[in-house]
Amino acid sequence: IEHEHDKLKEQFEALQLESTGECIALKANVAALQTEINNIKNIGVSAESKKSEELAALQSEKESLQTEKEELQSQLEALAAEKLKYKEELDAANASQKSVQD
Repeated sequence: IEHEHDKLKEQFEALQLESTGECIALKANVAALQTEINNIKNIGVSAESKKSEELAALQSEKESLQTEKEELQSQLEALAAEKLKYKEELDAANASQKSVQD
């Protein structure tokens, strides 16, 4: 009986060592998976950050183009007013010339 007890005790200790080893291996696998998950999250955050930067740059460019458009529109209006002024002066000069000729 004592021999059987020792034999069972040895088997139990062997099983304990095996389960401890498996537990350590599982913990290492969990740590590796957690690292991989963190890397994936960081890649996502990095991509989102890059998109935000690109969006901000595009928004800035859009605002710059809008300002340029407004400046060009203002110049166009000034040129139109100047054209109208010259046309009125030309019409007045033509009318004056016509009345002198008559």
